[in-house]
Amino acid sequence: MPRKPKKKGKTALGDNLYEIKKSYWLIFTYKGKTYRERIGRVDEIPLTTAKYIANKLKAQIIENQYIERVEAPKFSDMAKRYLEWYKTERGDVSKRMLCPRSNEIK
Repeated sequence: MPRKPKKKGKTALGDNLYEIKKSYWLIFTYKGKTYRERIGRVDEIPLTTAKYIANKLKAQIIENQYIERVEAPKFSDMAKRYLEWYKTERGDVSKRMLCPRSNEIK
């Protein structure tokens, strides 16, 4: 007896629009790249509005007017990058102390 596929909580609503975990999602592949964009919550946006927004997003992608969101880097990642840069570019500052009476470096 064949097994039934597991339900992943994804309901197809047509036009590449899906309902996943009580939100509308546009999942669309164009020129080999898959776009996944959350449209809004089911209880806040009617289905017709979600379909309209999904069609507008698809049109923007096809017309090359879509601007992708870029995630801001995490502070910890930026701090690590800064420390690495500081070690290579600035060296050890503790050895380069200025003399109080002259502007010479010890």
